[in-house]
Amino acid sequence: MKKLILLILVLSFFELFAQNDKYDLGGKLTKAELIFIKKRFNWIEENYLIINYRQPKTYCHYNQYRKVNSSMWFENYFSELKLQNTRVVYSYFESKLARKKIDNKDYFEDQNKYLFNRFFNKIKSCYAVLVINKNGEFQHMNGEYYKEDILRLIDKTKK
Repeated sequence: MKKLILLILVLSFFELFAQNDKYDLGGKLTKAELIFIKKRFNWIEENYLIINYRQPKTYCHYNQYRKVNSSMWFENYFSELKLQNTRVVYSYFESKLARKKIDNKDYFEDQNKYLFNRFFNKIKSCYAVLVINKNGEFQHMNGEYYKEDILRLIDKTKK
């Protein structure tokens, strides 16, 4: 009986760890990666870059590209945070489905699937978010996220 309880506790710990794996994944970009991202997303002066990422259509249980041209919701979402000295951009794995929206100013294709392969391909989700500070320290999260998550990810890059 004790072994069964111990086994349940160990499995619960691993399940909790696996769930947390989709949150708070962080690290530091190489100098070359930081230069690439700054150039790609026209990130010049701001202290932070936030990339709202739409995952592959096959990673989502619904068609998150269906209303891709009406992104006012996301724009309002980020403006409500009243972020200071922060650049917010949007990137799409499925560039063909978002081609009307992509303007290479605020809306970008995931060129060569760099963001997907570097940050987001391990966990299937509809959306993901990446926060990078000017020193290249980053935090990212796969899945649906709240305003508090954005603020937490920014705060974690300050440490």
